[in-house]
Amino acid sequence: MQVLDSLIDGPLELSNRREGDELIGMMVRYLRTGEEPEPRTDAQRMALAMARPVLEKSRARIEAGASGGRQGGKQTGKQSGKQTAKQTEKQDEGERASNQRSEARSNQPSNRASDIYSSSSSPSSSQGEGCGEGGERIPYAEVVAALNEAAGTHYRASSAKTRRLVRARWAEGYRLEDFRAVAETMAERWGRDPKMRAYLRPETLFGPKFEGYRELARQAEGVGGHDRFAVYA
Repeated sequence: MQVLDSLIDGPLELSNRREGDELIGMMVRYLRTGEEPEPRTDAQRMALAMARPVLEKSRARIEAGASGGRQGGKQTGKQSGKQTAKQTEKQDEGERASNQRSEARSNQPSNRASDIYSSSSSPSSSQGEGCGEGGERIPYAEVVAALNEAAGTHYRASSAKTRRLVRARWAEGYRLEDFRAVAETMAERWGRDPKMRAYLRPETLFGPKFEGYRELARQAEGVGGHDRFAVYA
């Protein structure tokens, strides 16, 4: 596993060395195991947000490399490794330049955070809209639109990671009304808390805790929205 300089530049800039070391450890663990980082401080969250696009791409390449290694075996030679490293470096440089242009156009911190978290490489055209079991179409665009409308965010339905999360929940039997209920309920609960607003994102709401968030939505519906702004993490 190769840790790119672009991933650790942010943590190394933190004034608190302990916070920087912790964040580097979180990112390395995520690259190795897929375990989602859980920053403790605002400084760590900001640095993680800046590194998120590169971190996600690096994790995707590691997963793809592991899969290719199992299938291809002998195809991984020194020459192929050097070419991949050069391509990775060029992609990372392009990603950094794109993020800098996005930040220059943004006037509010909340907009910058939204741009950072929504930036993701588009999936190949062969993925299409995607279907669930029995050929049922998965409404990725409608799901993401429901989140953006409820939380005031600007996430994209073309994000490969978001699609994986939606597809996983869809396979568990959840449907569009479930995603919409979770988005609306959690936006009401977290929308007024500056720290919790950062978690109004697909990777949190549509992840493994989705069932718990859906149950909160049912409870809110049953009591008419009582205790609407309590925080659940």
